[in-house]
Amino acid sequence: MESAPFCFSSLSGTACADVFNGYDFLFTGENILGVTVDPASSPTFLPVTGTFQSNTHLGLQLISPNEVRIDVTGDVPLLFDELILDLSFVTITPPPPPQQVPEPATVKLLAAALLGLVVVRRARRYSANLLRSTENRSRTSVTRSASSMKCLEQMGQPPDSP
Repeated sequence: MESAPFCFSSLSGTACADVFNGYDFLFTGENILGVTVDPASSPTFLPVTGTFQSNTHLGLQLISPNEVRIDVTGDVPLLFDELILDLSFVTITPPPPPQQVPEPATVKLLAAALLGLVVVRRARRYSANLLRSTENRSRTSVTRSASSMKCLEQMGQPPDSP
């Protein structure tokens, strides 16, 4: 399939007298740092650089961070030929998220829970010690009562009956 050149007078290559034939891409809100032609592009469809027919052709230009211009004056691409551009952009690294700090109510609740655990543990320990000392006293008094009864019996006095 035959294709026409990028030239008003249908002349190809440096015979074309047009000042500019090509594309002007305008982007919104982009921040383009650079633009290059990808090596996989078709050799018959590349930006034109140089001066011919008294016109200067600048090929591939980054006009601004939002505009790219491609001069293809005189190129004769075949059907489905591709011109692939590689754009590089400014990458903005977002700041790291702030570290989470527990709110004061959470810290107070945690402190109250720990204090409660300490109080419960001490109360249990106190109860256990109190129970042990009561048991020891009971045993001691029973032992003393038995020995008192033996003493009384040896002295010849009968023990008191309840």
